[in-house]
Amino acid sequence: MELKQPRTLTGRFALICGTIVLAAGIALYSGSRQNSLDDLRTMAERNNVALTQAFSNAIWPKYAGFIKSARTLDAAMLRSHPTTARLREDTIQQMRGLAVLKVKIYDLAGLTAFSTEAFQIGDDKSSNAGFLSARNGHVVSELYHRDKFSAFEQEVSHRDMLSSYIPIEAGSGRNTNIEGVIEVYYDLTELLARSNRSSRNQALIVFSTLAAF
Repeated sequence: MELKQPRTLTGRFALICGTIVLAAGIALYSGSRQNSLDDLRTMAERNNVALTQAFSNAIWPKYAGFIKSARTLDAAMLRSHPTTARLREDTIQQMRGLAVLKVKIYDLAGLTAFSTEAFQIGDDKSSNAGFLSARNGHVVSELYHRDKFSAFEQEVSHRDMLSSYIPIEAGSGRNTNIEGVIEVYYDLTELLARSNRSSRNQALIVFSTLAAF
């Protein structure tokens, strides 16, 4: 019995150490992944804000009047309006080559005055929390996954994306006014996949190092 005691203690010690190493590996992976998600979210949100600023400078002056008067048209007329078609072409041209899946524009009352998905034009978003925050000058973003998603010209599958509600501002300094809200859907699928692989590799390296002691 006295000879078995050390082995029992050694076995328990090994089990405890193994459990600690496993827990540490899981914690490191979770922490690394969360940090990566936070960094990606911040990066994508900044990109969306920059895109909105570029959009506001290049396109908004041309279509601001149309967006502001969109409420005078019913949804069917708004979808088929020639200006809507021109706005769609200009928007796609502005976003071409970028990781943007969809763009929606709301007037200050919450009407979906434009969307690259025509069937969404005319929707009421006046009670949406993201829209309301953007109308008050704040950027609101949400990271989520979609098995299927209708992008500019085709349906895409298994996409991770960041949706940002961003105020459209006109003027400068004290004369800056919020004239509308834009919602930009930014595709994070490839970036998130690379980030996850990196987090797993880092956790594996640390886990292997700890396990060697």
